[in-house]
Amino acid sequence: MSLLRRSLLGAALPAATVSAAAPPRVRFPSGRDANDRRGMPLEELFVLALSAAGIEVEIEAVAGMTQPRRLQELRAERLDAAYVSSASASPSDIPVLRRPLRRGLLGVRLLLTRRALAPALSKVKQVEELRAWRLGYGSGWSDLEAQRKLGFPLVVGNTYSGLFRMLASGRFDWMHRGVSEIWEEVDNPSLVTEGLTVVPGLALFYPLDNFSV
Repeated sequence: MSLLRRSLLGAALPAATVSAAAPPRVRFPSGRDANDRRGMPLEELFVLALSAAGIEVEIEAVAGMTQPRRLQELRAERLDAAYVSSASASPSDIPVLRRPLRRGLLGVRLLLTRRALAPALSKVKQVEELRAWRLGYGSGWSDLEAQRKLGFPLVVGNTYSGLFRMLASGRFDWMHRGVSEIWEEVDNPSLVTEGLTVVPGLALFYPLDNFSV
C-alpha cells in the first residue's frame, strides 16, 4: 500500500490518534531540471486539495522524470501521486482523475521563436504554412508522435532547458508552449534570452491538459 493511501486511511482515525504524528511524506514528481517549474502550480494544488480534506502532507520532490517514467514509478510504488498529460493518461491499471487541472489552457499554444523570425511567423494563417519552419520538441514529451503526424519538421532535444538554448542558437525555428506555462518561462532569463520572443497574434489549439494519477 502506497504512503498516500496510508495517509488517506489515517485521516479517518480520531484526531487524538494522529495529531502527534508528523505529516506523511508524499513522493511527487518535480521538474526535469532546475529551470523546470511547470509542475509547481499542480503540486501546490495537490497539497491544497488534501489540506481541504483535512490531510496535511509534506512533499518529497522527485526530479527528472518523463511522463512514461512517472507511470512506471507509480506502478512500482516509488511515487505516491503524479500528474500526466491527457496525451499519455490512459493506463488501465492506474486510477486517473480525469478532471483537467489547467482547465484546457495547456492546449492553447503560443509560439516562441527568435526575434528575427517573429515578423514572418506572425503572418502565418494556416497550419500548413508552419510546416516550412522547423519545430523543436522534447524527446520525452507525450505528444511528440502527434506532432510528427501533423507533418511538422521536428528537431528533438533531450533536456528541457537545452531546448531553449537550441532555439536561441538556431537549431530549429520555433517551439509552442502552453499559455499556462509560457509566461513564467519568458520571465526566466536562464531559459528565455533577449534573443527570443513570443510570436504576436498567433496561437495553436488542440485538446491537451494535465490529469492527476
